[in-house]
Amino acid sequence: MVETLSSKAPTQGCEVVIDAVSKTFGNHAVLKDVSLTIKPGEFFTLLGPSGCGKTTLLRAIAGFHPIDGGRILFNGQNVTSLAAWDRNIGFVFQNYALWPNQTVFDNVAYGLKLRKVPKGEVAERVQAALAQVELHDVEKRFPAEMSGGMQQRIALARALVINPPLLLMDEPMSNLDARLRVSLRHELRSLQKRLGLTAIYVTHDQEEALEMSDRIAVMQNGIVQQLADPETIYSRPANRFVAEFVGSANFLEGAFESTGFQMADGSKLSLLERGHSGKGTLVVRPEQVMIRECGNALIDATVEDRRFMGKAWTQSLRLKNGTIISVETRNALDVGSRVGVDFETITFLPMEA
Repeated sequence: MVETLSSKAPTQGCEVVIDAVSKTFGNHAVLKDVSLTIKPGEFFTLLGPSGCGKTTLLRAIAGFHPIDGGRILFNGQNVTSLAAWDRNIGFVFQNYALWPNQTVFDNVAYGLKLRKVPKGEVAERVQAALAQVELHDVEKRFPAEMSGGMQQRIALARALVINPPLLLMDEPMSNLDARLRVSLRHELRSLQKRLGLTAIYVTHDQEEALEMSDRIAVMQNGIVQQLADPETIYSRPANRFVAEFVGSANFLEGAFESTGFQMADGSKLSLLERGHSGKGTLVVRPEQVMIRECGNALIDATVEDRRFMGKAWTQSLRLKNGTIISVETRNALDVGSRVGVDFETITFLPMEA
C-alpha cells in the first residue's frame, strides 16, 4: 500500500526540499538540476519570464509532472513517486479550474468528498474555508454568477479546505485587474501567515513577488539565477539578467581602475569603490540617481525627456558619451537643461570569466 501524507492534522508549514531536480520535454531541458529548500511557513516565490521553468517546477512539486532526475521531499519524506492526490497539497490554478455546473459549495467540498469525509463535517469545513477567504452566504451560487475576485477566493477556499501544510499557486491573479490584484495580494499574504502554512507562488510579475515574498527564486532557462529575500534580489542582483528582470536599472559598461571607473568609450567617473576591480557593469536603479548642480557632481548630463508616472517623474538623461540613463525624481526637470548626476548606491557586476 502506498503511504500518503496525512490530511487530518491541523495546518502547519511544510519544509520542501528540491534536490537536483531535472525535467526534459523531448529534447528540451526545462529544469536543470534545480536544488533549493523552502522553509516551513515561508511564502516562497518562483519568479521569471515565460518558459523559464517555474510552472514546471511547481507542477513537479504538486506531482502533476513526473521528474527525470533528483528528489522532492516534504518534511524529510521522499514524495517523488507519490501521486498528486496522495501529497496533501492545496493547488490554485491560473484559471481557477472551477466546475461551472456545480455550486460554490460543491466546488469547495470536492477534495473532502474524495477523502470520504463525513457529510456533517464537510458542511462545517466548507463554511469555515469560505469564511477564511471572507465569503459568506454564497454556497448555493454558481461560479459564473461571481466576479473574478470572488472566483479566485473560491479556488483558494477549495485549496484550503483540506487543511494542507503546503499551498501551491500558479499565477492566480494574472486574470484580475490591477487594483484588485493589489488588494488581494495583501489579503493572501495575511491569510497565509495567519494559517502558518507554506506557500509556493509562481508569477512573472516582479512587483507582486517583491511585495508578497519572504524569499524569491529568480529563474531563467531552467536554472535558479538567484535565491534571496526581496531586498537583496532588488538591491544586490547576482547578474545582469536578475537586474534587468526585477525592476528598472541603468547599466554602464567599463572597468574599475585606480582613479575611478572608466567607461567603455574612455569617459571616466571619479567613482572609487572598495573591493571592486577589473571589467564589469555598474548597475544603478533610477531612484538611486541623485540630481545635483551642473559641474558639482560625478558627471554632467542633459535632460532629454520626462514622463509623469504618478508616484514620480521619470526623466531620461544623456551623458556626455551619449549614454541614456533613467532617473526618478519628485519634481520635473526642464527638458534641455544641464544637471549634475551622482549615484547614491551602485551594484558592480564583474565580467564573467
